[in-house]
Amino acid sequence: MKTKNLSIKMLLLAGLFSLPMHAQVYMIGAPSTSASNVPFANGVSDDGKVIGLNTQKTNYIWTEETGVQPVGQLAGSGDFTSGAVHITRDGKRAVMHSADKPGGMNQIAIYNREDNTWDFLSSKSTDYNTGLTVPYGITPDADIIVGLGATKTYSYSRGIFWKKGNDDIQTVESIFPTKYFAVYGVSDDGRVMVGYQDNMTGNRSGSLWKDGVQTILTDSNNKSVPALQAVSRDGKWVLGKHGIYAMKWSEETGMIDIVDPNATSTFTGLSTATNIDGSIILGYYKSSNQPNPGDGKAFIWTEKTGFKNLNEFVKELGFDDLGMRLAVPLKMSANGKHIVGVGVTSAGNVAFKVTLPDSFLATASATTKAAEVKIYPNPVQDILKVDTAAKLSKYEIYDMSGKVIFKNELKLGNNSIDVSQLSKGTYILKVTVDGKEQSKSFIKK
Repeated sequence: MKTKNLSIKMLLLAGLFSLPMHAQVYMIGAPSTSASNVPFANGVSDDGKVIGLNTQKTNYIWTEETGVQPVGQLAGSGDFTSGAVHITRDGKRAVMHSADKPGGMNQIAIYNREDNTWDFLSSKSTDYNTGLTVPYGITPDADIIVGLGATKTYSYSRGIFWKKGNDDIQTVESIFPTKYFAVYGVSDDGRVMVGYQDNMTGNRSGSLWKDGVQTILTDSNNKSVPALQAVSRDGKWVLGKHGIYAMKWSEETGMIDIVDPNATSTFTGLSTATNIDGSIILGYYKSSNQPNPGDGKAFIWTEKTGFKNLNEFVKELGFDDLGMRLAVPLKMSANGKHIVGVGVTSAGNVAFKVTLPDSFLATASATTKAAEVKIYPNPVQDILKVDTAAKLSKYEIYDMSGKVIFKNELKLGNNSIDVSQLSKGTYILKVTVDGKEQSKSFIKK
């Protein structure tokens, strides 16, 4: 108990002395070396002045005026973590899970910061009034909330959906309703949701719901992806994990890997957050055997910049990263301006906020069809085709150790690369398009 109290005290004290408003990279609270007190920042208002945080034991809200302050109460040990403390775009409300009374079940609650009132949703639910509910995703104004629910009647958790105007929390449709499933993200109109689904043998796959119909998302080899984490606000882009890579997917493009050249079977990626139209993607790569944040390295991706380590990106913008490794970005504000997550310093793990400059936001989605590059077939046996209308100058192929296997020039149009001499395995194709590098992964059969 002494360790817990000390950690909370440090968070509160450091929260009062966060960086000045003009800073572009913030540390939120104090670093912690305790696994149960890793401060995850996972919600932020559009003005960046209100941030939601949680540890395994406590929910917090940070503001520029008050610093880090605990909010709500978690029943029991709080070991079933709160998923997130989400913040509405105006910063006036927070969505978290909390107990409505000592000894009560943790449930989804909407906290109104202006009048200090609570609305506990499960207490009004038919199925979950005696159960546990956890919020994993909200729309910008918290008109829709998705997550996970469990009751004493069922030994497994289920995906849930709540919409303003209908007090009852709904169970999401499942093709395996007696197995674990949950919803992590939802589009603004509620038509598209993403999460996970366990099948009858217990294997977990990324799950997509569109207009209430569930689909297990698969790649071109009909292999399911292990996780779907988020969806763009317009519902067009789905984020998650594909094999060892972070990825994005749409009905128009299919699966697109966001490749870290250092990725391996034990150092893998996950896309975690995006803006309204999927033009900015956030995520991380880290060792799969380590809990967050571990050795995580955050990335930012746009069509114009491609894959960028987030620390390198902020330094290129002229910002000071405060000696902090930006490890796991978790959420982006509804307007796409602020990034929050958890970082690592020499003193321990700490929550962070990065504010993107307006000049970057104005050009991040300025893409054209000429910049699009597609490769096929994938997997490939002999000839890999590179399809683009852009100006291509060269390409390089790397193996998974980072060694250049070969390189050559490319011309405008539909280009063919003979890969028949490559050994079976996964490779990275790096092409230079209109003077900018793009990386695509492919599998040699």
